[in-house]
Amino acid sequence: MRTDSTRIAAEAQEEAKKIISEKYGKKYLPAEPPVYGGGKNIQDAHEAIRPTSVSREVGDLKNYLNGDQLKMYQLIWQRFVASQMKPAVMDSTVVDITAGSCLFRATGSVLKFEGFMKVYLEKKDEEKNESEENGGDKKDLILPELAVNEILKLHKLLPEQHFTEPPPRYSEATLIKELEKKGIGRPSTYATIMGKIQDRKYTIKESGKFKPTELGIIVTDMLVEGFPDILNVEFTANMEDKLDKIEDGKADWVETVREFYVPFNNDLENAQGKIGIKAEPTEIPCEKCGSMMVKKWGKNGFFLACPKYPECKSTKDFTEDESGKITLMEEKTTGEKCEKCSGNMVIKTGRYGRFLACEKYPECRNTRQIIEGEKGSIEFKEIKMLDEKCPECGNSLAMRNGRYGTFVSCSGYPTCKFIKHKGTGVKCSQKGCDGELVERKSRKGIFYSCSNYPNCKFAIWDKPIDRNCPKCKAQFLVEKLSKKNGIVIKCIAKSCGYEEKVSEDVA
Repeated sequence: MRTDSTRIAAEAQEEAKKIISEKYGKKYLPAEPPVYGGGKNIQDAHEAIRPTSVSREVGDLKNYLNGDQLKMYQLIWQRFVASQMKPAVMDSTVVDITAGSCLFRATGSVLKFEGFMKVYLEKKDEEKNESEENGGDKKDLILPELAVNEILKLHKLLPEQHFTEPPPRYSEATLIKELEKKGIGRPSTYATIMGKIQDRKYTIKESGKFKPTELGIIVTDMLVEGFPDILNVEFTANMEDKLDKIEDGKADWVETVREFYVPFNNDLENAQGKIGIKAEPTEIPCEKCGSMMVKKWGKNGFFLACPKYPECKSTKDFTEDESGKITLMEEKTTGEKCEKCSGNMVIKTGRYGRFLACEKYPECRNTRQIIEGEKGSIEFKEIKMLDEKCPECGNSLAMRNGRYGTFVSCSGYPTCKFIKHKGTGVKCSQKGCDGELVERKSRKGIFYSCSNYPNCKFAIWDKPIDRNCPKCKAQFLVEKLSKKNGIVIKCIAKSCGYEEKVSEDVA
C-alpha cells in the first residue's frame, strides 16, 4: 500500500492516548487529538501508515520479525506515538561567556519540555548534536540549562573558521520534499523519478546524496537552452495540475494537449540542428598528423580527437582542471605484448568498461578482456587458440570473451569476422533454406536462429529438438519451461497443440 495521507482513525488515536498516558504520563497528552493538514495534491484514499495496534510494542514482536522488519516497525511505532503527543518546548537562547578579556558566544535552544522528543528524535538531529559536540556546526544547538553568573568548566578550546558553504546536495528524501513543495510529480511517480536519474547516469550517489554526472549536466544545459518553455518548474507544476483536472473531469484533454503541443513544436523546430555539443579546438597537436586536436563528446564522456577524422583516427583521454587547462592522460602500459604485431598492450576504457588494446590502433585492432577483482586487482584474459581452422580464411579459431560470455571466432578478426555457433542438429524450417539452427546469445538471453543469417532471418527463443511432431508431423519440436508444468516439449506449430511433459529424472 502507498499513502501520503495524514489522516488517523479515531479508534487508533484513542488507543495511542491510552498508551501515552500509561507509559509517559498525562502531561504529554494534548488537550485534543492532533489533526495534521496535507498538501493540495494529497491522495487520501487510505489512512496514514501506522501500527495496526499501538499496544504491540517493539519488544513484543522480536520473535516474529527479522532485524530489518523490527527496525522498520520501531520507526513506524515511534513516529506514530510521537505524532499524538504534545510538541516540545524550546527557548531560543544566546549565551555570552567571558573568560579574561575574551568573549565567547553560543547560540541555540534550551529544552524546556520534551514533548514528543521523549519518544522520537530524528536521526539527523542526533547526528547534528554529535557533530556539535565534536566542534562541528553550532546552528540550532541544543544548550543545557544555565544560570546567570554560573562558573563553567573548560573542557576543550576549539579554534574554528567558518566559510559560506553551498547548499547541501539532495538526498532522496530531501529531493522528494522539494518536488512536493514545488508541486512536481505525485507519490506514484517519485520512485520512478529517483530511479530514472540514476539509471540514465544523470546522477550518482555519494554518501547517500545525489551528485550530477558530466552527462547529467550536459543534457540539462542543452534541454534548458533548447526548450526553455518546458524545462522550468512552473510549467511542470502547472501541467501536473491540468492533468489532475482532466482526471477529475474539470478540463478537456484535447485542449490541454493543444496548449502544450503548439509551443513545444515551435521549440522542437527551433532546436533542430542547434542542440548538440560542438567540438572545441585545443592547442594539443595530434601525434600522428600534427593537426591541433579537438575536444569531443562520446559515449564515455569527453575525449580528444583529430579534426581530420576519418582520415586520421587518433584519440586521447584527458583531464581538465577548474581553469580549463587540459592534461593528457598517459596510457597505462601492462607489460603485455600484442600477439599480432608485438606492440605494447595498453589499458583503455570503452562502453563496457576497461579492456586491453594494442597501442598501434587503428593499424592493429587487437583487443583482450580485463577481469577486475573485488579489491581492484586486474587479470588479463588470454585468448585461447584452438586446434581448429576457420572455414572462411584458414586461420586458427580462438576462444574469446565477449559481453555475453565466451564464444569461438576466427583469430584473424577483424579481417575475418567468422563466429562459430553451437549447432543443434535441427535443420531450418524455412522453404528453400539449407541452414541449421544454431545457438546465439543476446542481451535478453540465449536464442536460436538460422546459420545462414542474414540471408535467412528465422529465429526462435525455445530450444529446438530434432524430432518430428507425432501429431501434425511438423519438422521439429521445441523445449519450453513452464512455471506450472516444468520442462515441456511442444510442437513448433501453434495450431497443433501437441505437448509432452519431460520427466524429472530426464530433466
